[in-house]
Amino acid sequence: MGTVGLLGGTFDPVHVGHIQLARAAFEEVCLDEVVFIPAAHPPHKDQHITEIQHRYTMLELALAPYPVFSISPAERNTDRVVYSVETVRSFLQSGGDKDRYYFIVGDDAFLTIKLWYCWRELLAEIDFLIGMRPGYERHGIGAILEQNDYSFNLEDGIAVWTDVLRSRRVRLLQGAIDDVSSTSIRRKVAHQRKWRHMVPGPVGDYIAAHQLYEITQREHSPGENHLSSWHNRL
Repeated sequence: MGTVGLLGGTFDPVHVGHIQLARAAFEEVCLDEVVFIPAAHPPHKDQHITEIQHRYTMLELALAPYPVFSISPAERNTDRVVYSVETVRSFLQSGGDKDRYYFIVGDDAFLTIKLWYCWRELLAEIDFLIGMRPGYERHGIGAILEQNDYSFNLEDGIAVWTDVLRSRRVRLLQGAIDDVSSTSIRRKVAHQRKWRHMVPGPVGDYIAAHQLYEITQREHSPGENHLSSWHNRL
């Protein structure tokens, strides 16, 4: 039986926070693998998204040093929005009884979970691992869970919520996650501010080589506002 973490997102671009989150989950829960799942058409995104091929290639470059990290092509060629609950169910069905899956998210993403499609069903079907950025507290996460029949406990100093009826758990990761967002990277690139430290080296080289996120590129993207908000950082 294998243990697999699922880390979905737009990855526009993938950044050091994504890698830190995956490493924390892998190391703290002793996972066998972390699967990154780039979304072709993310929900709640009404602005221009970089082509999936660019985002996929940047993920390949970022994950090359980590043989235990892989990329799922599940949504690469789809022409519709695929919701997290659908993706999770697909993995659960394909894995059967031989694998155990965890859904990995950052604290900011989890705090928007009530906006997700069938979010209660998602909570009922898979355990969550949540990465915390500096300065963020668990109270907002706890409020959501405790309103949905989860009880809180500290297990060796680790915050865990449990839904006993459904045998589901939500665990906070201990590893430090830098407060980095893809939104801020895109803005910094567009305005020629320092951003290289926010992405893995090969990803920075790729962004520069292909002139991604530059103002001239975005000005020629119909309907694009390069300063528009992008709240989902995963």
